[in-house]
Amino acid sequence: MAEDDIPKAPPLALFSLDLGANGGVLAPTSANELFQWVDHEIQAWSWLSSVGGGNYRGAIDSNIGPLRNAHGHAQQAMQYEANTPGAAAQFYGQIQASIQDTFIARAFPHSSSPLFHAVEEIRSRDPMEAVAYLYTRMHGANNYQFDARDISSWRGFLAGVLEQIPTDGIPARAYQAALESMSDTRVSAERLLAEKTEAYSALHRNYESVSADVSTIGANQEALFEGFMETNQKAQDDALAAHQGRMKTLEDTFREKMALRAPVEYWEGRQEKHEKGTKVMGGLSFGAMALLAIAIGLVASWVLHNLTPDGKPEVWRVSVLVLIGVLGVWATIVDLAGVRIALYFPAERLEVDKIIRERFTVAEVKPFEGSEKPPFKKPIFRVLGDQSFAVTRDFSN
Repeated sequence: MAEDDIPKAPPLALFSLDLGANGGVLAPTSANELFQWVDHEIQAWSWLSSVGGGNYRGAIDSNIGPLRNAHGHAQQAMQYEANTPGAAAQFYGQIQASIQDTFIARAFPHSSSPLFHAVEEIRSRDPMEAVAYLYTRMHGANNYQFDARDISSWRGFLAGVLEQIPTDGIPARAYQAALESMSDTRVSAERLLAEKTEAYSALHRNYESVSADVSTIGANQEALFEGFMETNQKAQDDALAAHQGRMKTLEDTFREKMALRAPVEYWEGRQEKHEKGTKVMGGLSFGAMALLAIAIGLVASWVLHNLTPDGKPEVWRVSVLVLIGVLGVWATIVDLAGVRIALYFPAERLEVDKIIRERFTVAEVKPFEGSEKPPFKKPIFRVLGDQSFAVTRDFSN
């Protein structure tokens, strides 16, 4: 069953009045419900106003009078209930007292009582007879003289009197005991119904209270869960943003380091190349000088082994030796000068400077320190990163 299909629990009763077998338990929950109950009883006896009678009618009117007063008070309470509940509450005590006086003290028949149904059966065939019959059961009827002048009223009067006299077929004591037993059974049933109704209403109200508490707790839990999810989502987003920031920083740092490392690797390669060239050229130079010394030695031996008879070398042989020596010395000087020029010629440095300018951003160029007329200038490189910063490094060494 859906929650919307469950009926609302009735509110607490305004008061509770046990009428016994003559109406059961009255426990209205609102002024309107109380008015409907009283109005139903008034309407059940409304036919009395259209039936005449003698002096004995006063007994009936005096017994139903408190009920009519309760009807008026209930109508007023219903009018005050919506706007001024305090004013309406003042009438409840008066209504309760009037109903108690009518159905308990005066024992006026309730619309659910056997006497009411007996009167209704008689009224269906003769209202005058029903009024006279009812008169015999009224509280304080002896104070009103029965002065009927029609046969219908006398028939009803005699029927009412005879019912109150024990019959010969059933002993008086057994008849009275049976009536009392039936009355007690009806009273017990009415009270049990009233108790169970009140217990059911209490359980219903407790269910609504528990259901409202559960709904409130559920709403609070849902709000807490949503807040928890929102907080954790924000924390996760912040952590992700921080991680992305750190990764970006690492990436930029890596690029910067790699960009700074490229010129260093270039110059280290150039240095290694020059060192290898120096060793090769030095080896070739000293090898050439060794070959030149061997050649001079061989020529000198050739000159000395071919002397003239007088023990002197021939002039032209000496001239060849001198020429070879001069040429060897000149070649050695030229070779050493060539090594120097090949290693440190300005055109080579200018070519290197051109390559650097093509591969890197040159921020400024300064002359070498301690050089009066430098053949080239020392470049200072600024390696630009992806961000708005620049790192300056000196790679000239």
